[in-house]
Amino acid sequence: MINCMFTSWYPCFKDVTVKSIAISLPECVREYLLSDGVVLPDGKDCKLTESASAGSDDEVDWENEAEHDTLVAPSFPDFTEEVARCIQVLGGSVFPKLDWSSPKDAAWISFDRTLRCHCIRDILLLLKSSDFVTHDLTAPFEHCSDVLDSSNQSVTHHLVLRQWHDINADSEFRCFVQNNIVIAISQRHLDIHFPHLSACKGTICSDILHFYHTFIERKFADADFTFDVWHKSREAIVLLDFNPFGPVTDSLLFSWNELIGWLSRNPSSPCEFRCVMEKDVKPDPHRWYAVPQDFVHLSTGEDPAKLVDFLNIKIQDANDEESDSDY
Repeated sequence: MINCMFTSWYPCFKDVTVKSIAISLPECVREYLLSDGVVLPDGKDCKLTESASAGSDDEVDWENEAEHDTLVAPSFPDFTEEVARCIQVLGGSVFPKLDWSSPKDAAWISFDRTLRCHCIRDILLLLKSSDFVTHDLTAPFEHCSDVLDSSNQSVTHHLVLRQWHDINADSEFRCFVQNNIVIAISQRHLDIHFPHLSACKGTICSDILHFYHTFIERKFADADFTFDVWHKSREAIVLLDFNPFGPVTDSLLFSWNELIGWLSRNPSSPCEFRCVMEKDVKPDPHRWYAVPQDFVHLSTGEDPAKLVDFLNIKIQDANDEESDSDY
């Protein structure tokens, strides 16, 4: 897990991945990200118009019937200045993430439904809205068997800014490595069927395997891991990320039951490639995070009190309709 931290692998692979800058996350920013409510810093470093950026005043007043609470906009002048400088160095727009996770579950809250950010307000809005980021900050080793005592692990968190690129969904793939052998490759996005991938799977596998043998094999600290790539063309493959080999990582079109024992069952089989067939298209799992929590609780039964309230409302509506029909 530690070896999959961005700051652990980036120095070794910076020549074959997206240009990026890692900034140490001050404790005050970490506390802000974990605090309740979403109050953003002022918009002095942003190119957004006032109409597109709500809450840009130094203070935001929220009024209810019982009391007056004033939420003060956070201020991290040094951190804000460093982020703004790095964004400019990276071309003016960036993809933000922390040491392991990106806020992809919060993309629904951005203006264009992507993770493209132009200023610190864009970045903080995504980070504060992301459950994945919260997990990175509070329990990154929760499901990791290779960390003996996760409670005593001390991590220096970073905000990672990656140069923005428009990456076509049909060119992203996740590769699974066991004992330094690429055993499987999966289409990264499962909510889209790309007919040409089946026809091109031999070429795609060959290109990715050549890239792996040339730039990654035995250079990464673990023998078992996964890595994501952007297959721009046969001559241009870009490393995107590393992740642990195990259930903490999405296995996409494979299952971890088949992957974990792959080599023992298939010692000499070639790398297996899987892409989404038309009948196997799955909904985007991150859209679930855009559903209001009340709906989630009702659908899963997580909050019985809300379900009881909902049923009482339905009963009352039925009784009212019945009363109206009596007249």
